[in-house]
Amino acid sequence: MENKKIRRYLAWLLIGGSIIVIGVLGNALIEKGEPTVDQNLIQKQGSDGNIKKIDGENPESTRNLVYARSSHTATTLADGRILVVGGLGSDKKPMSKVEIYDPKTDIWTATSDCRSPRADHTTTVLKNGNVLVVGGTSDVGVASTAEIFYPKTETWEYAGRMQFARQTHRATLLNDGRVLITGGKGVNKAIDAVELYNPVTKAWSRAGSLNFPKYGHTATLLPDGNVLVAGGGEGFVRQVHGEIFYPESSTWRSITAIMDIGRGGHTATLLKNGTILFVGGTQDSNQSSIYDISDEGWIRGSQTEKIRDNQTATLMNDGRVLITGGGVSILSAEVYDPAVQTWSSAGDMNISRREHTATILNNGNVLIVGGQHGGEITSLVEIFDPKTDRWDSYNLEGKWTDASVMNMPRKNHTSTLLPDGSVLIVGGITRTDAADTSGPTQLLDLAERYFVDGIKKWTLAGKMSNARTGHTASLLPDGVVLIAGGGSVVGEEDGKELKHLKSTETYDYRANAWIKSQSMNIKRWEHTATVLPSGDVLVAGGENSDGKLSSAELFKIDTKQWVVLDDLSYPRARHIAVMLSDNRILVAGGGSKTAEIYDIQSDKWTDIGDISQNVNLTAASRLPDGKAIIVGGYGVDGAQYQVEIYNPEFDNWNMGPKIPKPRVRASLVDLNEGAILLVGGNQYTHSWIFDINTLTWTKAAKMLTARTGQAATQLNDGKVLVSGGENRKGKMESSSEVYVLSQEQ
Repeated sequence: MENKKIRRYLAWLLIGGSIIVIGVLGNALIEKGEPTVDQNLIQKQGSDGNIKKIDGENPESTRNLVYARSSHTATTLADGRILVVGGLGSDKKPMSKVEIYDPKTDIWTATSDCRSPRADHTTTVLKNGNVLVVGGTSDVGVASTAEIFYPKTETWEYAGRMQFARQTHRATLLNDGRVLITGGKGVNKAIDAVELYNPVTKAWSRAGSLNFPKYGHTATLLPDGNVLVAGGGEGFVRQVHGEIFYPESSTWRSITAIMDIGRGGHTATLLKNGTILFVGGTQDSNQSSIYDISDEGWIRGSQTEKIRDNQTATLMNDGRVLITGGGVSILSAEVYDPAVQTWSSAGDMNISRREHTATILNNGNVLIVGGQHGGEITSLVEIFDPKTDRWDSYNLEGKWTDASVMNMPRKNHTSTLLPDGSVLIVGGITRTDAADTSGPTQLLDLAERYFVDGIKKWTLAGKMSNARTGHTASLLPDGVVLIAGGGSVVGEEDGKELKHLKSTETYDYRANAWIKSQSMNIKRWEHTATVLPSGDVLVAGGENSDGKLSSAELFKIDTKQWVVLDDLSYPRARHIAVMLSDNRILVAGGGSKTAEIYDIQSDKWTDIGDISQNVNLTAASRLPDGKAIIVGGYGVDGAQYQVEIYNPEFDNWNMGPKIPKPRVRASLVDLNEGAILLVGGNQYTHSWIFDINTLTWTKAAKMLTARTGQAATQLNDGKVLVSGGENRKGKMESSSEVYVLSQEQ
């Protein structure tokens, strides 16, 4: 009866006495022979991501896929290689391309195409090591066909067809070697029919029906050999029902208890303790669930970092579960530890992904393949190492390594390179209870130093007279560090209020001592401080109880006194100040899109051209060619991608190449090689390098910890030290890490 509903369009062409029959089936596919491949036209993907033509060989690619794809399958073969089949290609159409990854050589090699293009299909390794591929979406509709891949010969064989064409179904290998096919989406509707494939007889048979038609469900083989099917649904309906299949009798039984929350497009992972972890697919909740096999009950689990669907879940050899991507192309990954029943960050992948695959390798690492990224299909591959909980840095510039842990977790502090090569950290914000990620905060008066006497550890450096944040730290010509202004907190716990400071103090690293110095004329925080060639310090703008400030003053190095200067043209706070190559001071953002320049010789402020919009909390740096760059920040419509470059020769602004992700409170550090490193902000782990010659961004290695409110300082050996900040869970970081551009260092 189903076939009577299928529309067939047949065209008969008479060519040289032979008849060619062309058929198009909407629901069930006519089995096609293997496509003819011209070996002289095979293409190869180079390391630059372009497709290059080569002659007379199968395409190969190191680390990344030969063909970009999503909604594919990735299956571990008996010899440890990974078979990747079909999926949506770069043109977002189902493909028949197949390739194999060899972890020993880190090389992908294209092999013979499967017999039909397909995506959202299933692949199952049979007991004999061959691979059964079933259903999916093809180039002419939903497929009912199946085929078998023989790894030893790398050839394909037709394996019959199911009674019902389906995609986004589930395939489960039973203990007796048969394969159970459940649910899926047919032509515009969900399917309740269940089918079995017997590899001995090479025949398909019915195995009853699910209680509800569904796709996007999970089907988990239980320790007793039965199969639990849970969740899924149709359209926007996410079901809360579960049912168990009994292979011996091919019967179904509904579970009395319902799931604590409806799920579809979720994952279900059988843990080593005999429970099943359910994650994602809830549309609006990050609640995980635990299914207890023994009493068939559901337990609310701990919350994941992100709300996800269509993510991957991989049981690692140590018993933990790695969750990657999903949602609207999520970048992050996280790990569930059953021993403590908690989630922890697993850092960011190199790119965001959904509809990708995650496969555990024989060495315990997890291989992430393809998927959709920003609306495009990707060929990029990356590897997660459970031993270090780190992502590999293949094809990324530079390397991050752990540095010592600070004595106090903190964010929004200052970091200053001292003449002896050590780094001084001052002030900032911490949590009263470091374990409480949403609890009250307190300001710090404690200072500490890294790399004292060449030792890669943090040591205490005394206390300031005031706890403060939003202050500035300036290295004076005599090696003393001037700390100016900022905000402090006064009052008891129930009545704390912010107190703006005009006090200043200095730190002498030789004596490891703090000394109070002359106060500024105006209380201020979130201002800028720039050391001039004379050694004087220009302080501009900021904010106090009266609002944003236009006032400016100068700390005279010879008299140790503060002198009031002419006001800025516009009140500003959280702006940037950059010394140009001609010793003028550029000030921009923080209150106006009109930038201005302070001329030391004339002691005057002069308005210059506008930036694209008023932005706060941007990152800025002087470029080696004398120009100035400002990156990201917070603008009228939130966090910004924008990059703008000021050219003092022509006194104008030009838009630079946008950063790949918007950033607020990021850090820019000159690498002394015609390049600038962008790190942190918006709790990203990704760092980027800006090439001033080509005006392009290159992806650098990822930080070990996502952070914002960090401090970054270049060390004497050219490496970059990043300290503190707040991570994604709201925890203040005491960790620090070091970046080196050349991985050989």
